[in-house]
Amino acid sequence: MRIAKIRRLATPYTHILINALIQTIQGTGSAVAIFLFIATVMSGTLMYNFEKNADSGFDSIPRGMWWSIVTMTTVGYGDLFPQSVAGYFLGVATILIGMALTSLIIMVIGQYYIDLLSEFEDEVKHIQVLLWNVYGNQFKESVLGLSIEELYDSIRVELRLAAEKHAGNPLFQDVPIDEIGGGAEITEERNSIFNRKESDKF
Repeated sequence: MRIAKIRRLATPYTHILINALIQTIQGTGSAVAIFLFIATVMSGTLMYNFEKNADSGFDSIPRGMWWSIVTMTTVGYGDLFPQSVAGYFLGVATILIGMALTSLIIMVIGQYYIDLLSEFEDEVKHIQVLLWNVYGNQFKESVLGLSIEELYDSIRVELRLAAEKHAGNPLFQDVPIDEIGGGAEITEERNSIFNRKESDKF
């Protein structure tokens, strides 16, 4: 039960984090994968050349690439490690490259998360304004007493208009959504605007 409650509280922010991860993969995933592949091949090949005569286990380039991946991710299994001076320097360089790559990925994810969180907070504020315009001084009692479905139904038309305008639909660009009043008359007026705009599409 406690896990379910925690999940309900964290759901919006969990979704934001998941979307940030997805957008990071879509936006920079291919570039990161290419850079990681090139760095792995280069460091693995160089380590093999430095250590192939040192009897340190680097008997092939693929094993050097395995060591490179383990080192760049700072896992460090300890099954392979350099024994030459050149190998030590290459190991330090590989660790630093891995840390830089990890920091870059975290920064990108963080930026996407901040952008999505800002959009989420703006949407919450927009919904609060719409609800205030509808219920006025009864805002607090209505939000606490009505169900989510009833609250959504009271601002459904405004949200649809805002979504169309935000999506760049040219039919809705002249609708002053940001300057709205409350009450049933306004809602009915907005509903007629939406229906009229919808009919203009056909």
